[in-house]
Amino acid sequence: MMYQPATQCTIGDHPHRVAPRLVLALLISFSLIGCETISSGGGAASPARAERLADRGQYGEAASAYMALAGQAAGVDRDRYLLQAADAWINDGDDARAARAIDQVANPSASELGNRWYVTRARLANARGDGQRALDILAAAEPTEYNLRQRISAEAARADALFLIDQPGEAIEVLQRREVWLGSSDEIRANHELIWDGLLSASPQALRDAASQTNDASLRGWLELGLLADGSLPGGPARGLAGWQRQFGDHPALRFIVPGLSGDTALDIVKMPEHIAVLLTLSGRGAPIGEAVRDGFLAHYAERNQGRIDAPEVRFYDVGEQGATLAYQQAMADGATFVVGPLLRSPVDELAGYAGARIPTLLLNYLPDNALPDPLLFQFGLAPEDEAAAIARRAIAEGHRRAVAFVPASSWGERVLAAFNDAFVSYGGELLTYQTYLPEETDYKDEIQTAMLLNDSVSRYRTMRSTLGGTLQFEPRRRADTDFIFIAANNASARQLRPQFRFHYAGDLPVYATSAVYNTNRQESGSDLADIRFADIPWLVDELRGAETPLDELALFLASARTQPRLVALGYDAFAAIELIVQSAADQPAKWSGATGELTLTRSGQIRRLPDFATFERATPVALPTIELPEIPGLLDVPVSAPQAID
Repeated sequence: MMYQPATQCTIGDHPHRVAPRLVLALLISFSLIGCETISSGGGAASPARAERLADRGQYGEAASAYMALAGQAAGVDRDRYLLQAADAWINDGDDARAARAIDQVANPSASELGNRWYVTRARLANARGDGQRALDILAAAEPTEYNLRQRISAEAARADALFLIDQPGEAIEVLQRREVWLGSSDEIRANHELIWDGLLSASPQALRDAASQTNDASLRGWLELGLLADGSLPGGPARGLAGWQRQFGDHPALRFIVPGLSGDTALDIVKMPEHIAVLLTLSGRGAPIGEAVRDGFLAHYAERNQGRIDAPEVRFYDVGEQGATLAYQQAMADGATFVVGPLLRSPVDELAGYAGARIPTLLLNYLPDNALPDPLLFQFGLAPEDEAAAIARRAIAEGHRRAVAFVPASSWGERVLAAFNDAFVSYGGELLTYQTYLPEETDYKDEIQTAMLLNDSVSRYRTMRSTLGGTLQFEPRRRADTDFIFIAANNASARQLRPQFRFHYAGDLPVYATSAVYNTNRQESGSDLADIRFADIPWLVDELRGAETPLDELALFLASARTQPRLVALGYDAFAAIELIVQSAADQPAKWSGATGELTLTRSGQIRRLPDFATFERATPVALPTIELPEIPGLLDVPVSAPQAID
């Protein structure tokens, strides 16, 4: 989808972007004010002829006709024709003649012409690119004396001025109020086009700032639509537009503006890059993580490009040394056409807030829910939320519909719990209750007894003993409505929780966990983890099945493949994700079976992954068989709880 850019005009010595639809909208406003013109018996300089010329867009000729009429009139009529001539010359881009016409009109004493005089002078200031002067002029008018049509015209000029000084939020608020006074569909369409043209001229940073500061859904919708409207993109905002439409399903822009943007939904934002820049932390404390991802990326690059003379150039930039923004700028200066990374929280946040991004970028992590859409940003990472959602899906497929959850008392635990619950409910499951625990503790008696309602069982026993007297045979009973337990826990916590479930009469319940329970660098012993089912990357699960994977070969010469296999797999899939992005279509999420899971590129630009599953037979991890899973509701186009960056 290509966008017709605003016309570049030079008005006097003040270049200003004049959008054709802006002129049209203002013409509608001012033509409705012109009902007071003096009729004449025809001739070359009749008011009707001047209006016809203006309606046809022949602004210069219309201005000349109005000037001729002014030469034949006196008093208020003369001033009115002079102002109409000035408006026509402003529309024609001739601010010098417009200024001379206005200068011949002293501030009229009649309030009707006086207010029009202010509005025309404000329009002239806007035409010269001086939005602040236009606002000052309008502030000097007497708005209480505006009639309806004058108010409509004044607010259009005020909004144009606010757009000029890069205050798009305030400008749109003005135009939203203005729409209340409009009576026809043509006027409302023109008002929406005023908003749209202003959005095209606003800076991305101003749009982001305004969107982050408003609770008005309609205003936020306009601002976020503006962020998708970068006319320099070959594919336009088609990819982000689908997500925008889901979020703002009843927005006013859907009436006139959006239909003109969504004719071609093919995702054609990027071509297969010739020069890839990879931004990773390769020094300091985060170096081992960055090096593992780098190793995986290079392994897949070598595998796919062996012997090819057209292989893309790849350069690595250390964000630990120079920061994400400087590394990104250096990559652009070096000719990069695609950026991969960064991974860790601080550089991800830094780069996401950088307004100068003009290269398609695959962040190796996810932005929070309130991050504004950016057609150039894609997101992919090892989010535990993906695993939690997959666990919900697997549990439903295995016939379990009621769950109890245990998660650490941390933001990580909250996010994983939210992702599990949202997915589980969407498949028809019910989270009966959950408990938080402190990972540094080792005794979880209170949390387990509360979640499994064992305290209620003890209370019933005490009541019966008090009533009946004597000694009664008693064995506490856990709640009977639970099908399984979901835990978000690392290896150490899981080895504490699982035995305590058995001790507290919940040992017969299946337990599902994220990949954090499986420490690939630890040789397990005993039965502490026995029967825990966990989600993990296919490379590791396939190894448990005895299948050969690239990880086996990489482990022969890369220490990172042995010590941090999941990060190596992330780097491996990051290279594949570039091709996934290039080949995908916005109206049908693309998929690829990768090292970290089955990958799906959603319309929102996020790459979601479906992991594989294994379990512990005593201390030995064993792959679980693949089973038929329920369909993903809505293809999980937009994650219900967006993952956060890895620390």
